[in-house]
Amino acid sequence: GGHALSSQRAQAIAVLPGPPGGEADARGEGGGLHLLLGNFESGDDDGTYDRVHAHLLRPLREVLNGTLQGPRAVAVSPDRMHVYVACDVSLTLVAFERLEPSGSLVVNHRASRPINASIARLVFSLTTTHTPILYALQPYPGAILVFSHDPSSGKLTLIQTVADLAPEQISPMGFPLDSLNGARGMVLADGGNALLIASHSSSAVVEFTRDNATGMLQFADSVRDGERRLLDFERTMRPAAREATSPAPPSWMAMSGARGGAHFAF
Repeated sequence: GGHALSSQRAQAIAVLPGPPGGEADARGEGGGLHLLLGNFESGDDDGTYDRVHAHLLRPLREVLNGTLQGPRAVAVSPDRMHVYVACDVSLTLVAFERLEPSGSLVVNHRASRPINASIARLVFSLTTTHTPILYALQPYPGAILVFSHDPSSGKLTLIQTVADLAPEQISPMGFPLDSLNGARGMVLADGGNALLIASHSSSAVVEFTRDNATGMLQFADSVRDGERRLLDFERTMRPAAREATSPAPPSWMAMSGARGGAHFAF
C-alpha cells in the first residue's frame, strides 16, 4: 500500500486473517490478511534484544468513487505492465499498474487523465524505436487521439489529434477527411503501416497511413456506401479491332421437307 517503516533487523512475525475480534469497516478496509511486523533495533552477543517494536499493518481498499463509471474500452500496454480503461460516464481514461505474476490491478492516479468525449476503441502499437503508442477512437465528435506511452511511469502524452475536416488531413487524391463521425471499429493493418476505421454513422471505411518512426497518422482514403470509386482506366479497342475480334454472326440455312410441307431452320 505504499507505507514505509524505518526498521533494522525487521522480520514478519505473523500473517493474520484479521484483527483480533475485528471486522472490515464501512469502507471495506480492515478485512483480509494483516501483517504483524517485528522490529528488533539492537542486540547483545548473547542474543538478547531490546527496544522491540511491533507493527500491525492492515490492507486498505482503493477509492475509485466517480472514476470508473461506464467502462467501454480497454487496452494493455505492449510490456503488459499497464492497463488503460476508457469510461463513458465519468469521462476518464483510467490507468492501472498490472502486477505480475498475479495480474492484479492497482490504480495509477498520476497516469490517469480526464477526456472530453467517450472513447469507443483503444489500440496499442510500437514504433521503430520501440516507443509504445496508444490510439483512442472517439465516435463523437469524430476524432482519433494519439498518445505516446511512458513504460516506466505509465503516463500518456497526447502527440496528435486527428479530426474530421482538419486542414492537414487531405488524401493524396485531394479529398478531405469527413467520415470519423460515429466511428466504432479500429484495427492496425499491413504490419502496422496502416490504420483502418469503420464508421457506423458515415457508412464508410477510412484508411490512414502510419509513420512507423513516430506513430503519427495521415489520411489516405475512404470508401463510403453509395459512392462510386475510380480504381483504374480500362483500355478501349478501336472499332476495326473490335470488329475483328467480335464473333461472326450465325449463318442460317433453310430446308424444305418433301413430305408434310415441313420447314426446318438451322
